[in-house]
Amino acid sequence: MTDLPTLAAILLDNFATVRIPRYEPFWTEPEPDLPLEARSRSLAIAMSGECFIARCHWQNIWRHLLETGHRAFFDRIEGCGSEGWRLHFFCLDPSASIVLHNSSVGECGRGEARMFNAEEFVLRRLRQLERAGRLDKPERWWCYFD
Repeated sequence: MTDLPTLAAILLDNFATVRIPRYEPFWTEPEPDLPLEARSRSLAIAMSGECFIARCHWQNIWRHLLETGHRAFFDRIEGCGSEGWRLHFFCLDPSASIVLHNSSVGECGRGEARMFNAEEFVLRRLRQLERAGRLDKPERWWCYFD
């Protein structure tokens, strides 16, 4: 199947988001009256730690999807400040949502993008695959990067 609108509709129907809550201990200040430079360093360390945690969860979900034979999917990580992180997955096969729900990572639910347009994202990725000659090879979608 290489019909872009049809593929986009399927991927958007199978759009799921895994929410990873913010890890509060990273954001708790050891001293309330830190100088600005020390506070900035502390917040940069907190952000790096959270990003690392989110990417570990993302990689774990990828592994689960690949181990269960799901390779036709797109993904995107979205940081949402005090709300934590959102790991978005657009899957060609609806049964991939079971893998996402059973991954024991965060809270999985219906797709909910905050800082990007999901439809535009999916269409852009499909066009990239089409230009690369990989649109008709869904078993290789997962490893395609921007």
